[in-house]
Amino acid sequence: MKNLILFIKDLIVLFFICSFIFFSFAFIGYFTLAFFIKGETVEMPVLHRLTITQALEKLNKLGLNARMVEYKYNNKVERNHIISQYPVAGTKVKKNSTVKLIVSKGPEKIKMPNLLNLELLQAKLLLQKNYLSVGTISYFYSRTVPKGYVINQSVKPGVMVDQETKINLLVSKGPKVKILSMPNLLNLKLEKARSILEEANLKTGNIDEVINDNYPEYTVLYQSPKPGTPVKEYSSVDLTVAVSSLNYEYYGKRLKIIIVPYIRLNPFVKSEVDVLISDEYNEQVCVYKANMGTGVMRIPITLIGKGYVKVFEKEYLRLSYTSDDFFITRNHRGMLFINMKGYLNLFYKE
Repeated sequence: MKNLILFIKDLIVLFFICSFIFFSFAFIGYFTLAFFIKGETVEMPVLHRLTITQALEKLNKLGLNARMVEYKYNNKVERNHIISQYPVAGTKVKKNSTVKLIVSKGPEKIKMPNLLNLELLQAKLLLQKNYLSVGTISYFYSRTVPKGYVINQSVKPGVMVDQETKINLLVSKGPKVKILSMPNLLNLKLEKARSILEEANLKTGNIDEVINDNYPEYTVLYQSPKPGTPVKEYSSVDLTVAVSSLNYEYYGKRLKIIIVPYIRLNPFVKSEVDVLISDEYNEQVCVYKANMGTGVMRIPITLIGKGYVKVFEKEYLRLSYTSDDFFITRNHRGMLFINMKGYLNLFYKE
């Protein structure tokens, strides 16, 4: 009985040993058969950004073939470098398999646009539209190009450049501000005054005409700014010149004068006001009566040239303008003015 038990144990051990040997051979046989059926496999390498030569060498070492299926522009991958591959890196493939490659032609060429005399913002937008970028922006004074506009660009218009190329710009700061001392133009002829202003890089502004027979025609009587005043270069200078009463186109015309200001002795109570206007020969031109408080008097007159104005209130002389205070002027717009003790009062032709 004891021998029978030992025999059964040996038989069980032998069974397990035989089973192990059988399954081992079956496992080895399966994978050996699979290998011969499927062929040897390799792992796909990373080819991105390698040159074509480097990629081919890597594939040849692994027993793989290559085929360039497409060449395309790419702003990030250099020319003749690999953009992408199929199968992708890390994939198991059979030896002698063909790998498809897409190769870069480099950045696409762009025709450089003309940015000259464009406002800086407009130039930036045009660069962005053409897949170009702004490089260094420098600023420089210019008398010909307005402030904020492009003077020059680092690449000339029409030149072919790569996308994303940085373009340096030179932008105008406008004319350089220079402080000058205002020249004295008084008692000069208008033509000479204009010449002096031009030489000093100043502009002739408004030219007003004053009837004054004591000076040759177009002699400068007044200027603004005054002589010696600090002024910026290229500023405008207003001039007042003398004209002859004989040649004055408004001579003898009926005019309407506005006299301002007039303040009564008692502004709360209206009173009789008399205005006497006479010419330089002391002949009366107009006697005007009004019942008014503080305000403006509009008086129709026919006076051209120098004259006198007197304003009475209750027979009390309130205002008096002598011949040196009272003269008629005309500005460049054709409107007429009367100057009285520094007040500027407007004429209208009827």
